[in-house]
Amino acid sequence: MINDKGKERIINRTLMEYLDYLSLCYGSSLEGRFEAFEYYTGVNRRKGIIISNSQKIYLIATKNLKSKNVVLINYNHVKSYHKYDAYKTLLVFDNGLEYIINTDYRIIKRQMKNMYKYVVSYREERLKVL
Repeated sequence: MINDKGKERIINRTLMEYLDYLSLCYGSSLEGRFEAFEYYTGVNRRKGIIISNSQKIYLIATKNLKSKNVVLINYNHVKSYHKYDAYKTLLVFDNGLEYIINTDYRIIKRQMKNMYKYVVSYREERLKVL
């Protein structure tokens, strides 16, 4: 299921198939996106998901992508995140939506930090080329 701006829709693909399809729509395979993330960040575990640099679609996962309970979060729409309790995190999105997820705050903090590192490194590299 995808919840995008309050609208829910069901997809008839596995999550990995859907993410690979999205990546291909923007010109690369999901595996290629993972390689790019690792190249720019040095992170090889719990990699961020870069769907599109031009559209700034960056996703972070709360768990392994093959987990049944994984939640994907659009990095660019997170306004803030706060520890809710020992195993939960409160996410506040730029549209005012607040959502509590069953993921430790430290995991979200690390994922957000790694994606920030990717975005900054990617932009710096692009400036060198231009």
